[in-house]
Amino acid sequence: MSLPSPKVAACVLPGSTTKTKCDDAAPVICADPEQAVDNPGECPGVAITGLEVVPASGVISVGSIYPFTARLKFSDGRKKDVTGKATWSSFDPVIAAVSFGDTTGVHVGVATIKATYRGETDFAQIQVTEACVATHLLDIVIVFDRSGSMGPGSIGVDGKNRMERTIAAAKSFVKNVDFSRDRVSVVSFAGVWSNYGGQVTRTPSTTLHIGLSTSKASILAAIDEVTPNWADCYTKPINPGAGQVNCATGIGGGLDTAKVELNNNGRLSARKVMILLTDGMENICTPNPETVATNFKASGGIIVGIALSIPDVLTASCTNAATTTHTYIAGLTSCGLFFAADDADLLPNIYATLPGLICKSISTNPCLYYY
Repeated sequence: MSLPSPKVAACVLPGSTTKTKCDDAAPVICADPEQAVDNPGECPGVAITGLEVVPASGVISVGSIYPFTARLKFSDGRKKDVTGKATWSSFDPVIAAVSFGDTTGVHVGVATIKATYRGETDFAQIQVTEACVATHLLDIVIVFDRSGSMGPGSIGVDGKNRMERTIAAAKSFVKNVDFSRDRVSVVSFAGVWSNYGGQVTRTPSTTLHIGLSTSKASILAAIDEVTPNWADCYTKPINPGAGQVNCATGIGGGLDTAKVELNNNGRLSARKVMILLTDGMENICTPNPETVATNFKASGGIIVGIALSIPDVLTASCTNAATTTHTYIAGLTSCGLFFAADDADLLPNIYATLPGLICKSISTNPCLYYY
């Protein structure tokens, strides 16, 4: 009598999405660590080690929303987003209220936020400040880097790549926009750098996902459409004897597309704002981002810069001048509105507080006034 075949778990190799058999000869990781905990006979050796709320603290103004995330931690080092499954509560609901991680400022003060899931608990603090009274209408373009480095190669322990985590954080900005006054547009950029037989070609690639709009739902949908330009990086062959780099970083193209949208469709009564996020140094230089930024700021425009996981190392700019990466991107921005996010976990805090920071900067900072 033949014995029944042993039960085999559906697993994936680390860094892969292809299902394979659990094989002692090749280490495997179950695709869903929480499922592995619930089915130890299929994928043994995975246990829950705790819960974490990310970030551990944040600042928001009265009436605005701050997005906390809850992650379940596992013994194999991975983490799983359980924000929508966790039970959330505020120790001080008079100061801040919370629903599925989204924390709304009610009154000025400090509140403790609690998340619980599967018997694990963690806490975070939220500081609620006075809301800024807007003195200007705003037309805002969010300018996303979708170069190859934002894609699959940037997956963190939570299983999400930089683009996915950036999209989630940017949505917190949109949730805090006052659409009775302000409008938002979405632009993304990448590019191709190639060298065939000594002939260098630099081609920017930009997309206007949505023009200036007051429809929150349409803007959130447009943000979801932004995907890393990574396919060509891994599928396009390199010709023998020729170098080629696809999925390059064309900041200048992104800024220029945003400037055209603001100049053509922006309101005369509104301040024009770009929010630039990039995880790389400019390597297309057509158009030159320094030139685009200088001209835009000279006309009264505001540029906010976010450098995501970019080492602050010395490199060459488009003018061949040596500069550090953070100094370069900060130089594109207005009045110190530059933020270095060494890790994507810092993005929710940056994006959630930007509406208030822009409002306060316009209202109090002389260098942001029109000339």
